[in-house]
Order: sequence, then structure tokens, then C-alpha cells
Amino acid sequence: MCTYSVIARAYSNGGEVEEARKIFEEAKKNHSKLGPTMYHSLIRGYCKLERFDEALELLTEMKHFRLLASADEYEKLIQSLHLKALDWERAEKLLEEMKERGFTSQGPH
Repeated sequence: MCTYSVIARAYSNGGEVEEARKIFEEAKKNHSKLGPTMYHSLIRGYCKLERFDEALELLTEMKHFRLLASADEYEKLIQSLHLKALDWERAEKLLEEMKERGFTSQGPH
């Protein structure tokens, strides 16, 4: 499982999020439960490419599998939605969800 995460993170950090997604999908086929690290890499990759819908879908999928997103995932999405997409409504909803889960915002990174 760790190998999948390392490869997916490398692709995602290099801007090759589609390759990272292929690794992610392969990992899902071969393992019944993925850890949050795989999701984290893809969410950050999609945010870098300003593909916020895909990032939000992954956050929703994490919830479905009862994986807890970290404050970092929430902050990255909120910051990206505020600064790049100007989608204040979705950013505010994520901020409220983040607060409900007990996280506090550290501000932009």
C-alpha cells in the first residue's frame, strides 16, 4: 500500500494528476480500504491544477469510507476556492465543516 502512495504522490507533485489517479484506482481495486494519504496527494494535485470539483469529490469519497480528512486538506481546498476559483459559497461550507470536526484554521500556507 505504501508503494502506491509514494508513486501517486510523486505523480501528483509533478503535475501528472491523471497518472496519480490511475495509481489510486489500481490501489482501490487491490485493497479494500485506502488510507488518507492517497486522498491527500490527489486532493492537493487537483487543487494545484485548479480542478476543484475532482478535489471535492475525493473529499466526499473520504467521508463515504469514514476516513477523516485533515485540517490540511480542508485548508488547501478553502484557500484554493477563495483565491483561485472565487467560489466563496463552497469555501464557507468547507470552513464550517472543518470547524464542526474540531479543526481550527491556521490561515494560508
